[in-house]
Amino acid sequence: MLAPKLMTTSNQFKLSEFISEDDKGYLNWGRSFIRRKQNLKLGSQKDPSIENMQKLDRLIGAEYKLWEAVVRKVLGLYVTNFQNRILKFIDLHGDVAYREIDFIAELGDSLLLCEIKSLSHCDLNLKGKKVYKHGWKQVRKSHSIANNNNSLLPPLLIVIDMSYIFDIDYLRGESRPSYAEVIKIKEHFYDLEKFISLDMSDKEDRISVCWLDSQEIITLAKYNGFLGVDDILRFKKLEAQLRVERTLRYNFDGLSTGRTHSSPFNDLLKMVNDRDFKTTSDK
Repeated sequence: MLAPKLMTTSNQFKLSEFISEDDKGYLNWGRSFIRRKQNLKLGSQKDPSIENMQKLDRLIGAEYKLWEAVVRKVLGLYVTNFQNRILKFIDLHGDVAYREIDFIAELGDSLLLCEIKSLSHCDLNLKGKKVYKHGWKQVRKSHSIANNNNSLLPPLLIVIDMSYIFDIDYLRGESRPSYAEVIKIKEHFYDLEKFISLDMSDKEDRISVCWLDSQEIITLAKYNGFLGVDDILRFKKLEAQLRVERTLRYNFDGLSTGRTHSSPFNDLLKMVNDRDFKTTSDK
């Protein structure tokens, strides 16, 4: 098997290292960041509907954190999961700063930095391309900050198709992406060039995207005890509730300004499984 090609890193950030999520400095920095955000919200006018949205955002955010942890565990079954995934560095102002890497694969003496994005629909429409490019910029920046203390492979954007979890069908004329098999992920990681997306790349930036199917991840997670049925149902319910709230808010804003909006979530709401909701609420 051929070794992956290495990528040189930027010397703009002289000091950087990978540390544990439990590092005290990182935890204190995170708490300070949260306090600053909370202080900004205190000065804003309270709106019950906005507060409800913020509460749902926090809940669904926690679910996505859990989901990413599950994805890391599943990937770690088939490739070495480098545990110190927090990048500590000195920024351009001379201050200590941190960046979280969603997943780092250890391949021999080299590290592969990955950004994980979970999307309910993975077609390459305009909105999808923006999401992919945003995720790519995140991992590319982390890669450029990391110094030469570690041999770094070219970064990778991992996009997980969540349509199976959220019961979303692909419409006529839409096609599912070509998924990489999770059980062969190490083999895939040794052939990174095949993930370069010509549709989203330009002459100056070649975007590498690896698509994974949530159905395969769930199957492996359930088999290994990383995820239960209750976890999946709770995730589905909160995601659907959040979409309903966003739709109501979107339409309300349209009525208040005299504009009319068509809801992009109507098809999704029709597909919501009432049986799943009853099962969740009965427990």
